[in-house]
Amino acid sequence: MPDYKPSLGRALETVALRVKGSLQTEMLAPEATLGRVLAELVRAPSAFPATRRAAMDGTAMGRGLVPARILTGETAPPGVEWVIKEEDGVVGEHLPRGVPPETHICGAGSEYRQGDLLSAAGRRVSPALISQGLLLGVEKWRVFEVPMVHVVVVGEAAESAAVLHWLTGSLAARLPFAVEGRVVPRVEDMAMVQRGRCHLLVVASDGAPGRYLEMRALYAAPPPWFRPDFWKVDVHPCKHFGFGRVGDVPALVCPDNLCKTALT
Repeated sequence: MPDYKPSLGRALETVALRVKGSLQTEMLAPEATLGRVLAELVRAPSAFPATRRAAMDGTAMGRGLVPARILTGETAPPGVEWVIKEEDGVVGEHLPRGVPPETHICGAGSEYRQGDLLSAAGRRVSPALISQGLLLGVEKWRVFEVPMVHVVVVGEAAESAAVLHWLTGSLAARLPFAVEGRVVPRVEDMAMVQRGRCHLLVVASDGAPGRYLEMRALYAAPPPWFRPDFWKVDVHPCKHFGFGRVGDVPALVCPDNLCKTALT
């Protein structure tokens, strides 16, 4: 029998465990992961910059040093206390007055310290993130392919198309998932939708009279193709949705009007 009204924490743990189990992760070099999703958080393997560096083009100056040209990103030689911008100009070897030490110099580790968070898990890998990873010396990180979510709305009423449009748009905007959707006339038709690559089924109804009891029966008397994990969640107001598996695919089932449930 499915768990009835688990706590929100336990319900989320169950969902995370099932969905994570449906994903295949790989350890790959950052440049080979464009468009995939990070499976783990990524931390800086070392401090950056590793040495003091010039923050802009100009003249490197210090007590007892001969002024020298320096470019943005170059390592500041020992003894350099200032980098004077080109447009400010330098008169002979006179040290600048009223300019605090370390002006226009980035200290070692000023941008990232070793162990600083570079990215949280669940983020889609972008060219900018790859550049950051390579710059900081990340050799590999754990990723998975973009998960596929199938949204199924059970019903024949005109409301089904509106619910489907709202739900697919909301998921695509908030999660790094690929989202597909369709309307099916009967609850048992959801068993056929998960064929092919699918990591999560999200099942809703059109809210028609009797639809709630029809979908509730999935938990009261589960058919052979559905294995329920829990029904409802112990929060206030109580959320009328359950979770289980259609075959090996995790399925989140909301027999109520899903728009109303989301708003409450």
